[in-house]
Amino acid sequence: MNNSNPVKAAASVHLFRHRKLNWKIVVLIAAFVVAVICLIPALTGCFNNNAEDPNWDKTHTTVTSPEEAIRLFGNDLLLDKLVLKKGYSKPYTEYILDHADKDSEYLKNRQTWRDLSIQVNYGGKRFSVDEDYVNLQIFFKENDRALIGSDKYPNDGYENMLEGSTTTREINGITVTYHEFTTRGFAYSFCAEFKYSGYTYFLETYAKDNQNLSWDTINQMLG
Repeated sequence: MNNSNPVKAAASVHLFRHRKLNWKIVVLIAAFVVAVICLIPALTGCFNNNAEDPNWDKTHTTVTSPEEAIRLFGNDLLLDKLVLKKGYSKPYTEYILDHADKDSEYLKNRQTWRDLSIQVNYGGKRFSVDEDYVNLQIFFKENDRALIGSDKYPNDGYENMLEGSTTTREINGITVTYHEFTTRGFAYSFCAEFKYSGYTYFLETYAKDNQNLSWDTINQMLG
């Protein structure tokens, strides 16, 4: 005769299932913790890559005045001819020189310079791309990777924006290779490359309604 209590038996089964479920939760939590620990180096690397270089200020010089830029960087780089005035509002301007030397002598030796980046924003706002603006990169080194791309990433250079264009125009003996296109938000987008005083200039202009922004800028610089 079976004297087992059916209530106790049911309770035992429930307890067994509950313990089994707890073990599953423990295993899942342990697996999650292990995964997070394994990902820490990768996450740390991502944050480190995106963090600002602590030495950036030592190898870059930034000014926001055209007059100060000309005084510091020289009057032979067309900096005095970049900003359009007639028919244009006063823009926000920013000049950033990337140089190798970390001492005060870098301005006297252009051999230490990599590039000079200039932004002219006719909306008058810093870092704004909502209004017409101009970007100019002056490269002091031949075949700079930022210009031509690298072996690993050949399409990352500025020249990739030209899309292999062979369209050129000559202005005062200087050959300008250019490409006109349309981007989201700007009906008149333009990029051009030319050599001046042995340096490579790469110019970008973006305008919503003013189709003359590009050639007004180029002609003022080289005309």
